[in-house]
Amino acid sequence: MVRSSGLERSASSTEHLLDNHDMVSDEENVSFAGARDGATKAGGRSEAAVRTRDASEQPLYYGAVPATWYREQVQQCAEHIEAMPISKLTDAQRPQLLRSGLVEYEDFVLVPESEFKHLVSEYGADGPIPDLLPVMSNGLVEVRPLRVLIDGEERFVSQEADVKSLHPGPLYMADSVEPLPTTGSIRDAMITDNTDLYTSEESVRRARVRKLSTETNAIAATRATGLVGLNNLGNTCFMNSAIQCLASTVPLTEYFLSGEYRKDLNRTNPLGTGGVLAEEFAALIRQLWSTSQGTVAPRRFKYQVSRYAPQFSGYGQHDAQEWITFLLDGLHEDLNRVRRKPYIPLDPDQDIPADEAWKYHKARNDSVIVDLFHGQYRSRVQCPECDKVSVTHDPFMYLSLPLPGTT
Repeated sequence: MVRSSGLERSASSTEHLLDNHDMVSDEENVSFAGARDGATKAGGRSEAAVRTRDASEQPLYYGAVPATWYREQVQQCAEHIEAMPISKLTDAQRPQLLRSGLVEYEDFVLVPESEFKHLVSEYGADGPIPDLLPVMSNGLVEVRPLRVLIDGEERFVSQEADVKSLHPGPLYMADSVEPLPTTGSIRDAMITDNTDLYTSEESVRRARVRKLSTETNAIAATRATGLVGLNNLGNTCFMNSAIQCLASTVPLTEYFLSGEYRKDLNRTNPLGTGGVLAEEFAALIRQLWSTSQGTVAPRRFKYQVSRYAPQFSGYGQHDAQEWITFLLDGLHEDLNRVRRKPYIPLDPDQDIPADEAWKYHKARNDSVIVDLFHGQYRSRVQCPECDKVSVTHDPFMYLSLPLPGTT
């Protein structure tokens, strides 16, 4: 923004600069901020600027007044001036704020705090009065605070607020692996309107998974691929049903179809298969989602599984849960992003908070399988003799639910 005697605008900003003679009406001797040479929109940076010849003359706060009402009734000294139609400017959900999308001078004009209070006192208003608009340190009037989402929770904050006021710990943006700076203002941190922020790397990853799921669901809804069956190789219906369940888990399927899995392949993990199982599963998923033929025979995939789990050799029947447990464990180890697992000594007599226990788990286990399929139990045990309470947290990948019997 170049401060000059003229007006400098961008499509996304709501700024304009005025000299003293622009702020005072010769007829009414009332000051207002109007864009004579055009209009700017109250979106994007949510700012408007008013400059006087002497900075000390500038009020600390301004009020927004409906532009048409101000021009046609107040400035024209209408005989019977109606109440200020402030509801045209305020957010229906949050009447203390101006609604987004307003255009300065077309929808509203800015008047100094004293003038705004006089207009409200003199003529009244048809709804709740919004908050006064502060003048920021750069001389701009903040027309509307920024809307940010912190782990999905909506907040409205001033651009000049300290970053630490949002959250005491680190904050991340969805498209960055580095946390935001912990000092300076929200404007300094380049946080803009409608920004999603996250309080941990884990919440960032989960947000990405949710976004991926939404996008791929939209894709899947418009195409017929993926509607492919699996040939029964003897009595392998247990295997086929498990594969189809996983192939229909959209975030997991997109992870393999996009090739993103390749950067996570852990070929040196002694608990894995050197990446073989993950590569074969990716190949099978590509077959299921890139062919229009009615069925696919998963012979090669079954062969590779049998190499590392001989109990599933042959073509006999097996338990589907045991098979899918082996498959998910194998995929997890092949895709574990932790290359060197740290040793974390734990005191069995010490109760560890849930978030810390999960952090310990993620320190040794971090893969797309953990992202999508792992959870954590909380177990509380109380001794009936000494009343000592023990709370433990244990990770899990599946829940065994009993089927109700008939009576």
